[in-house]
Amino acid sequence: MNLKPIKTEADYRQALAEVERLFEAELNTPEGDCLEILTTLIEVYEEKHHPIDSPLPYLNIDEIQHLSKFIKLIQESEGLILTRGDCAIAEIKPIYTPPKQPRPIGLCEGEFTVPDDFNESLPEEILNLFENP
Repeated sequence: MNLKPIKTEADYRQALAEVERLFEAELNTPEGDCLEILTTLIEVYEEKHHPIDSPLPYLNIDEIQHLSKFIKLIQESEGLILTRGDCAIAEIKPIYTPPKQPRPIGLCEGEFTVPDDFNESLPEEILNLFENP
């Protein structure tokens, strides 16, 4: 393939097809070098023409004035991306804590039986194992 900047959707589709064809190319070969250059060109084109927005809101670190309000914002959302200027510096997510529910009575009913001799003393040889290992 003749390597050139990707300027149109047609160029973009052609580059994607070529990447698919070269996908198994080995590193440090002419095909591998071509694949590396093509993927870089595609990334640049996609960032400009097909950007993927984060589902999380952005918050500039300089806008945080009260920690309690900041924590509440995190808890009420799925998280947020913290930025400094135009640069993302952290992704902050709340810790999921499942709601506590009491265990139902009889949860394991019928799963096992307690032997009749459960409360009787253990045989002497087993007791000795605990006292004299």
